[in-house]
Amino acid sequence: MLDRPKNVTAEKAVIKVLLQRPTAYVDVIAKVSSKMFDSSANQLVFSTLKRMYDDGVDFDQVVLKGYLNTGYDRIGGKNYFDSLEGLDVLPSNLPQYLKSIRDTYVLRMAIDAGLDIAENAMKNPDPDAAVLRLTKYSDMLVNELSSDSDVVSVSVLAGDMYSRLQNKIENPGFSGIKTGIFEYDQVIGGVAATHLIYIAARPGMGKTSLLLSILLNMAKQGIPVILFSYEMSSEQLFTRMLAIESGISYIALDTGNVPEKYLSRLDKAYMLVASLPFYIAYTTSMGIDEVCSLTTKMVRLHGIQVAGLDYIQLLAGRDNQNAELTYISRRLKLSALRDRIGWLAASQLNRKVEMRENKRPILSDLRDSGSLEQDADQVIMIYRDYMYNPSAENEHLAELLTRKNRHGPIADLLVRFNKETMKFESSNIKEY
Repeated sequence: MLDRPKNVTAEKAVIKVLLQRPTAYVDVIAKVSSKMFDSSANQLVFSTLKRMYDDGVDFDQVVLKGYLNTGYDRIGGKNYFDSLEGLDVLPSNLPQYLKSIRDTYVLRMAIDAGLDIAENAMKNPDPDAAVLRLTKYSDMLVNELSSDSDVVSVSVLAGDMYSRLQNKIENPGFSGIKTGIFEYDQVIGGVAATHLIYIAARPGMGKTSLLLSILLNMAKQGIPVILFSYEMSSEQLFTRMLAIESGISYIALDTGNVPEKYLSRLDKAYMLVASLPFYIAYTTSMGIDEVCSLTTKMVRLHGIQVAGLDYIQLLAGRDNQNAELTYISRRLKLSALRDRIGWLAASQLNRKVEMRENKRPILSDLRDSGSLEQDADQVIMIYRDYMYNPSAENEHLAELLTRKNRHGPIADLLVRFNKETMKFESSNIKEY
């Protein structure tokens, strides 16, 4: 049987460096914890050093022996400390020692996960349960691999931020990926990495249409995107994309009643859409943990930069929906931060909108939906006057109401909505 991955020498090296240079402890504890040590002796010594640090006691071999108490004999007593003395260690190699400890720990976790998944699959031959167990372990491993990325020195950050600031100065007004809707991009600055944006509206206002229009525009810029759909099939979404791109009504495409004069336009749209880096995940059973796990996988395999979800309430059960939505929303935000992508999620609004004389939605209409409002970087609400007033002057106008913008201004924007092709696009009418 092959030995489990480990590097006991690196573990001892870290302990010796700490005894020589106690000030290194802050850097060490940001990268590793006692559970990552394979040797039980090294694990006990490292956790004892942590107790000494917490107690404000200076690291010293004599004091350490006293803190170990009965553990002194368990680690091997004098022989253990003699082995430390004979170890050739360079403090400058500390980052390599820490990396080796983390890497071997993650490999051991992966082995344990594989064995547990296999054992449970043999005992309980349920593919759904097996996939769920695999997904949970996958998330755990990804979290372990990325958990040290939260702490960064400003001196390290400065170099990266300088190039980012230079890019912003050269391209003012756009901090993210353009949505293709001019008014929106001018005010919001596109969709930025790590941002969670909610597109909220009452049924029939065009949540899916706006989401699809934006993702399609991004894919046409060469930006890889993915859409998780819980309401429409992949075929229906592809047909909508053809309608948006060809300018042929969705009904005509869905029924096949396309006039002959439009066939060349349809062929052109078909060729374009088929070539886009646009991925669709149609599912009615995938939970938020699986969604986030698949997103991470797609980021690594296909370089996904923006993900969409249609729509968030369909992931939550009917029992204790607020608590479930809070969990789902938090997972989406963490996914955006961890994978450094933009998330666009559609959301239903509650019925309070219908009870007011002014039907334009406000932020409080979202407050029965867990922590969506708190987690969001932006909340964009859709209002189309034509839906409430069929005699409205222009049925092709829609309002995008920026009800929250954590990183910029609040504005109400007029855009154009083509109800035949279900496309949102820029309007000649300026922001008001």
